[in-house]
Parts: sequence; structure tokens; C-alpha cells
Amino acid sequence: MTRPSLLLSGFYASVTLLTLLDYAVVTAIVWMSLAVTHSTVPLGLVLCLSVALPFAFERLMLRQRWQLSMKRLMEVRIAVFLAVALLAAAGIAGRLAGFLLLALAVGIVDFLTVSVFESRNAQCVVEGRISANHAARGMQTAVQLGGFGGAFLGGKLFELLGGSDFLSVAGAVIAAVSLLLRLSNSEALGTAKRPAIDTAHHTAAAKETPANTAPGGSVGLQWGRNPVTALLLGLGLIGFHIGAFNSMLPLTYREVNGWDATAFGLASAVAGLGAFLAASVSGLPGNRIIVAALLVAADAMLVYSGRYELSCAAAFVLGFLTNLLRIHLRERLIALARTPDDASWIGSRSAYAALSLQALSPLLLSLLASNAVLSPTASRWLLVACGTAVLAGMSVMDIFFGASRTGSVTLRTDSTEAEATLK
Repeated sequence: MTRPSLLLSGFYASVTLLTLLDYAVVTAIVWMSLAVTHSTVPLGLVLCLSVALPFAFERLMLRQRWQLSMKRLMEVRIAVFLAVALLAAAGIAGRLAGFLLLALAVGIVDFLTVSVFESRNAQCVVEGRISANHAARGMQTAVQLGGFGGAFLGGKLFELLGGSDFLSVAGAVIAAVSLLLRLSNSEALGTAKRPAIDTAHHTAAAKETPANTAPGGSVGLQWGRNPVTALLLGLGLIGFHIGAFNSMLPLTYREVNGWDATAFGLASAVAGLGAFLAASVSGLPGNRIIVAALLVAADAMLVYSGRYELSCAAAFVLGFLTNLLRIHLRERLIALARTPDDASWIGSRSAYAALSLQALSPLLLSLLASNAVLSPTASRWLLVACGTAVLAGMSVMDIFFGASRTGSVTLRTDSTEAEATLK
């Protein structure tokens, strides 16, 4: 199967809708953090915890093979966002402790949502519904549409309604949408009963899976010195770079260049357009090291050109290249899945790798670029340094892990071996 079916179109439409709603809330929370705490540090800590806590819980529940189903995810979303709506309506969001609690709850739900949808996307590949290439591009297209639509919608509604009123309305709307998805009978979403053929397929796959598999039932999919870890590291570095863009570019525009928030908003929109167009490219043009090197050059032009037109052009190129690399790495990861357990493992770890470093990046870099440590002018070379880290990660991936753009790689466990081709 090479093209997403109408069934999968509904799946990606659900991803777009939930991403749009979640990003709208996250945008409001970012603005509220500045109003309530007058600093990005508390928000950075909360975002880090929102990723670390569910991942740590999953590791503790490993022996029980804990996995969150799509239906259970929707139930969690209903409960959490109803609580957000009620607490915001009661004025809790305007207090520091209440705001941090709401931000933590929303962050955890966002991480769980990304993890479950990534797992379901990989499972669709395992089931033969869609190719790994189309799955990676379809997912990123949905995320980009929802993300930038949500950021725009969240900013506008936040200005119109204010923080607490917006969170109250948004929480109620998201809970209602989650309820509709929970009650849906979608095979692609995983909320419908599986057909007999799928059950037989998974039973056969389970019989072929050796008893001494890696944790979580995966064959060869585990942390270690292997291509899987290299791909996850690459996704993490890209997430770190995205966080650097979101935190360092405003400092460069405001403190160094003297540009206003409108300039940053337009640059972000242009970067989003580039990222969206990257999802339409069928494959990575050329070696990923070359693409990463071009990303570093775009970083440098973005912050050092001093001309707004050149900076916007660099933002477009940067968004395009960043998403191109991200789709490439996700496609390679998805292609490694052989069983539903593999798909679940990949979804959880890829979400953790990307979101944890994307949350850590603003916290760490904002501290470094403060007057107490370096200065706001350091934001320029810090962003370029993050791009250089992506380049180094791509180089390490090819040189030391053997995960080159073409050829076969071998994934090893203590007593099992699985072959996978990374094209």
C-alpha cells in the first residue's frame, strides 16, 4: 500500500484537530507563564516534568507491559481538560501554584497524546495499511497543520478572552472533542474492534517473536549503541534545535536587532510554511549530513544577516530543512517496527526523545543568554551551536552507528538479531 486510504485520512485529520486544540492551549500557557511568573524558568521546569513523569511511570510499569490505548487516552483527556475548564473558571489559573498545576497536567496529556498517536501511526505500518514513508510524512503534515493553526488561534483568542476565560472555554471544547473521538468506531484510530485478519496476523507475529525479546516485547529495539538509539538521538537534537529557535530568536530580534513581536511572528509563520512544504517531499534529497550542514548555514543567516528580508528567507529554509530531517528520521524508525509492541516502543521513545529536549532547550538556553551568565547577544551563536549539534549528531549516526542513508544495519540484543534496511 503506497497511498493513505480514506480511513487513514480520518486518522490524520484527528491528529490535526487535536494538535490544533492542544497547541492553542500551550500558546496560552506560555503567555500566562510570563504574566504570572515573569520568567520562562518555571514553565521550562514544568514542561520537563510533564515529559519525565509519564515516561518514568512507563518504565516503572514495564513488567506489567503498561500501554495506553486510544480509548483510554481519550478518557484521560476528557477528565484532565474538564478539570482545566473548571479550575480556570474558578480563577485558579491566575495563581502561581494553580497555574503550574494546570501547566503540568496539560503537558503530561500532550506528551501522552503524541506518544499514543505516534505508536498508532507505526502500528498502521506494521498492519500494512500504509508505507513507512507515507506514514512519516502524513504524521508530520498533520502535526504541522495543527501546530501552526493552533499557535495562531491560541494567540488571537488569548488576546480576546484573557488567560482564565480562554482556558475555561478551550478545556470544555477539547473535552467535548475527545468524547466524540472516544465514542467513534474508527478502525484507523484503534477505537473499533480489530478485523479477524488483523488478529490472525498479530497472533502469527507473536508466535514468531522469540521469548527472550527486549523489554516491552521488542526484538532489537532498545537503548544501546545501535542505530535505533542513533535515530532517537537525532530526533532529540532536532527537538532541542526547535526549542532553541523558539527561545533564542525572540531574544535576537528584540534585544540585538530591535525588531518587534510582529517580526518574530511573521518569521515563525514563514518557518512553518517551509516545514509544511517539506512534508510534500517524497524523500530526503541527498545525504542527511549535507542537509544538516545547510541547516547550520540557515541558522547563521537567520541571526547574523541583520536584514529582515534575509532573516525571513533563512527562516523558511530552516523550517523546510528541519522538518525534512525529522520526517527522514521518523520514517527510518517506523520502518524498524515488526510487531505492535515495536510500534508502541517507537512511539513512546520518539515522543520522549523529541519533547524532553525540546522542553529542556528553552530552560537551559534562556539561562545561558541571561545577563547573569552571558548576555542576550549570545542568543545568536547559541542558536548556531544548536544547529551544529544537529550536524554532529547526523555525522555520528553515519560514522559510528552504521546508520547510513543507504544500506543495511543490524539491530542486536543479547541473544537475538533483527535485520532492517535504512534507505
